[in-house]
Formats: sequence, C-alpha cells, structure tokens
Amino acid sequence: MPSSEEYDESYVGACVEVLHEETSAWFARNWLSNRGLKDRTIRDYLLGYDPERKAITIPYLNALGQVRAVRWRNMHGDIKYMQPKGSGSHLFHVKTSRKPKVWICEGEFDAMILDQSGFPSVGVPGAVSFKDEWAYLFAYCDQVTVVFDADERGREGAQKLTRLLGPLVSRLRMVRLPEGKDVTDLYLEDKAKLYELVG
Repeated sequence: MPSSEEYDESYVGACVEVLHEETSAWFARNWLSNRGLKDRTIRDYLLGYDPERKAITIPYLNALGQVRAVRWRNMHGDIKYMQPKGSGSHLFHVKTSRKPKVWICEGEFDAMILDQSGFPSVGVPGAVSFKDEWAYLFAYCDQVTVVFDADERGREGAQKLTRLLGPLVSRLRMVRLPEGKDVTDLYLEDKAKLYELVG
C-alpha cells in the first residue's frame, strides 16, 4: 500500500484484491454483506479493504470512470469516515447525474443500495455537504428524488437541496423516510416499504 497521499487506480486495485482474496479481510466482506450489498454491487463500485487502516475503501470515480478520490469507512471506533488530508469533497457516483431520473442520497452506501435496487443514485458525503456548484449537474434531469436520513441533519440537508435544485429541475421529489431511519435501515427491515416510498 502506498505511503504517500496518492490514491489512484493501482491503490484501488490493490485494495479490491485484498478484499476478495485475503483471508484477513473476511470481517470486511461480512460487514458489507450485512449492510445489504450484493457481491455484484461490491465489485461494480470497486470497494476494497486497506489492511493498514483496517477500513473499507470507497473510490470516487469521475464521469470517465477514473479514480478521483478515496474515502475510508471505519468498521470500528467513533470516527466513521476518513479521507486524505487536503482533499476536497465530491459527489459519489457522479456519472449517474446524467440520467433522466436520479435519486440523491445521504452517503455512499445508501446510494449503492438504491442503485442495486434499480434506482440510479448519487451520494452526498454528509447531510449538509452538497455544494452550490454541484446543482448544475442535475439541470437536465427529468426528475430528481431526494432521499436523505430522517433526522435533523438529514432534513436540513434536504431543505438545502430543495433551495438549490428547485429552480433548475423540472420535477423535484422529496422522500420522507420513517423517523430515525436511513435508506439502508429500511432496506434491511422492509424492502417493499422502501421501494414504495422512493419509487
């Protein structure tokens, strides 16, 4: 694994190999499976495992499929997410913003869950981290559906999106999940209910 802050295709590829081939990564594979992610989804999104950090690697790809950034998801400890120092924030799975119908989620894993369920999704790395300049990416969508967590921060982030996207998008929908739930919670508890709400 690289000791520098350069996280490119080779780093991502090495982490993918560790996740799928190394016995030591069994806990990471179980952790992803328990979150409802299918093996095809794990492979499609190039999720990996960094044994030095003991964390899931989440590559952010640009519209051409090139690695733009990497975030790490800790499976232990109080700090859930990490990213290289000095790196900016990006939209996860940004190429989906070109589709006629797009779902915007709070977080990478919720976006993956919706996408594997047939709802093309992008993820915002944090409830209120959507940047004003990202709004133009959705200007040509026929419909945008916002599915943020059902908590105070999620509602705050959803309101921000309403303000930014409302003037640009012809049809903007806001989904209200059950209080205290996120997409993954509801997917694991009641897929039919989730699909009814977001569809």
